[in-house]
Amino acid sequence: MHCSFGSFQPIVCLADHSALATSLNSSYAAGEPTLFELVHLDQRWVGFRAGDLFLSAEPDGRIILARAHFLLWETFRLSDLQSENDGEPKTFCGAPSEPFVQNGEVVRSGGAAARKCTRCSYIFYDPLPAREFLDDYYREVYPAQNRQWYNADTDYSESRQGPVVDAVVSAIHRFRSDFRQGSRAFVAHDVGCSFGGLVMHLRRIGIDASGTELNAAAVSAGRARDNENIFNMTVADYIARTRVTPDLFTAIHVIEHMPDPLAFLQELFSLFGEDTIALFRFPNGRYIPALKTSYLDYWWGCSYPAHLHLFGPLSVLCLLERAGFACLELSCTRCEEQPDLLARACGLGDRTLDIDSLVTANVANFGGMELQVVFARTHGRVTRNNYDALREVSKLRAALEKAGA
Repeated sequence: MHCSFGSFQPIVCLADHSALATSLNSSYAAGEPTLFELVHLDQRWVGFRAGDLFLSAEPDGRIILARAHFLLWETFRLSDLQSENDGEPKTFCGAPSEPFVQNGEVVRSGGAAARKCTRCSYIFYDPLPAREFLDDYYREVYPAQNRQWYNADTDYSESRQGPVVDAVVSAIHRFRSDFRQGSRAFVAHDVGCSFGGLVMHLRRIGIDASGTELNAAAVSAGRARDNENIFNMTVADYIARTRVTPDLFTAIHVIEHMPDPLAFLQELFSLFGEDTIALFRFPNGRYIPALKTSYLDYWWGCSYPAHLHLFGPLSVLCLLERAGFACLELSCTRCEEQPDLLARACGLGDRTLDIDSLVTANVANFGGMELQVVFARTHGRVTRNNYDALREVSKLRAALEKAGA
C-alpha cells in the first residue's frame, strides 16, 4: 500500500491506524509496507485483503486493517477516469445532455431547469439542491404539502400495498425458485419505507420484512401502529448492525428523490449477497401523456425538489449497469394517477371514456406512468441462474435503443 504526496510512499496498515512506513512514531511498532490482495466485487467495487483481514475506511476517517468481514466500510470504488459530456452534467449512458425543451420552452420546476439525455431519455434537474436544503425540505415542507396521500392510513391501505406485494411474490417465484418455504423465512428490506405499510403487508404473508426511513416522524407514526420492524437509520447502518443479508431489497418511489442515485445503488451493491434480488418502482420518464402534452402537467415529472430524476426504460438499464447490476425484468405497471391528462393526450375530452384500454396501450409501449425493475448483482449466483431472463432483457434493450427510448 502506498500514499502519494507528490511521490509514492509506502504505508503500514495496523489494527487501529495507518502510517507512512518511513516515519512511524516510536510508540508504534515499525513494520514493512502492507501488501494486499485485490478482491473484486464487480467492475467498480473492490476490497483489499491482507491475510485474513480486510482494509477498512472507518467513518471517523481512520484507515485500519482489523475487519475479518467484507461488507460495507471494507469496500472501495475504483476511479472512473473517463471524461463524460465535456463538462456538462453526466448521464448514465455516457451520451451528452441538452436542455429539455417542450412547446418551445425549457421545462422548469421549482426554479430548476430540466435537462434530457440525447440518447436514453434520462431527464434530470440542474442544479441539484444542497443536501442541507433537502434535509429541511423532507422534514418540514414535503409532509405538509403532501399530507393528503403522505400519511399512515394511505400507506397501510390494501389499495396502496396490495399490487406491490403481488409483484414481490411474483419476483420471488420467478427468480428465487431455489428458495423453499419452511426452511427459513424469506428476508426482505424496504429502503425508504415511509410509514412502514409495505413492511407490515409483507410480514402478514410470512416474509421476514424490515424497513429503514430517514423521516423520523414517519417511523414514529408507523411504530404507533405496532410496526416494530421499521427504523430511523440508513440501510447501510441497519445491515451493519444486524449482519443479515436480505434476500430482497425493495424501494418504492425512492430513486427519483435521490440527489445521486448512482452512488446510492453502488452503496447498495455492497450489501447484496449472491442470491439477493431487488424490486424498485419509480415514475416513468417516458410517460406518453406527458410527452404528448407537457411535463409541466405531469405530477411526477415536475415536482422539484422532490423528484430530481426521471428514468425511462433505457436510462434505468444504463443506471443499473453503471452500478454493477444486471436487470432480470423490466416492466411498466398499470398505475395511472392522472386519467384526465391521459384522456387529453389522446385527444379525448371526456375522462369517462375507456381509460383502461388507453392504459393497456401505454403499458405495452413502456409509456405508462410507472416502471418496475427487478435486478441483481451482475456476477451473482441468482443472475447466473436466470440466463433466459437476461436474454429477454437484452432483446428488450436492443428494441429500446432502436426506438430511442
